[in-house]
Amino acid sequence: MVDQAAAAVQAALDAGMQRQTVVFLLPINEKEADFTQTEPVDYPCSLQKEFDTVCLLAKSLLQRLLGQGTAISAKRIDEGGVEGEPCGVLFPEDRSIIAVVFPTADRLKQLQAYAKTQGRLLLIINPQWRTEGQVISDFGIGPWKRAAEDFLATFQPTYVLKEKRIGSPGTVDAATGTRFASGGVVRVLRCYPGRYTNHAVAANGASQLMDATDAEPGYQELDAMIKRGRAAKLDIFRVAQLATAVYSPSGSDPQASASSDGDGTPASSGEGGSEGSEALAGLSDADIEGMDAATLRRMLVARGLPGSGRISKLRERLRELRDGK
Repeated sequence: MVDQAAAAVQAALDAGMQRQTVVFLLPINEKEADFTQTEPVDYPCSLQKEFDTVCLLAKSLLQRLLGQGTAISAKRIDEGGVEGEPCGVLFPEDRSIIAVVFPTADRLKQLQAYAKTQGRLLLIINPQWRTEGQVISDFGIGPWKRAAEDFLATFQPTYVLKEKRIGSPGTVDAATGTRFASGGVVRVLRCYPGRYTNHAVAANGASQLMDATDAEPGYQELDAMIKRGRAAKLDIFRVAQLATAVYSPSGSDPQASASSDGDGTPASSGEGGSEGSEALAGLSDADIEGMDAATLRRMLVARGLPGSGRISKLRERLRELRDGK
């Protein structure tokens, strides 16, 4: 990812673009151990960890542009405090590159001050402001909003890697025990000078290109792409169902369940019956305590019980089921 970003930034710089925006998909939460994972974890990391991760990626990016081993300095430019929104700036000793990391709308004036120096690369990395999808922009309304957007329009998005959830792909279909019966997860990638490529992805790392666009697509555009992809029976949606199946109905082939239209009647779980009861009876309290949330949910949903709630509640529910309460 960082190598891709460095190549895109350098290509744009060679073309004379000294103001650029870079957006990394962060290797945190479910992606910390496996970058291909798409199902969110129960307890996401702190904002501080997100910021620290972006800073490490930004430092690595600058060193690829300037040479490995280049000393990179960093300083915070936010207001500080545990309640504040972190923002920092990274730069080499000669300040030939300035990378502003995690800026919010409150940091716009500082960003404009950095932009006054000509002849150096100015990067915005993983900005935190929102300009659409809400009644009032983070930059206010009227002339203030217009002035901010005009300034930010001078930055070229040269590298973008985002993951977007469209609809409710994580919802379990009770009839088939599969997820991804509707909606989907899309990774949007742009490497300058290329277009935005929009890939439907599965939890096992599989992906399939749905479409390429000149501009970054919004939610509605991605939703339309997914619907077209499902209508065209792109294989990735079947793969995504198989990769995230919670259970398969008794006596059925999981692959057949994933490829069905979802209009069958609910069937009992393959983990039910006497074999399932015996398996539960063999679980000790320590076994249940050692299970992660995904395993607990899978066992509960397979037996017709809710899979929602905190992990402590899931463990309590499974113990009660084991004990016949």
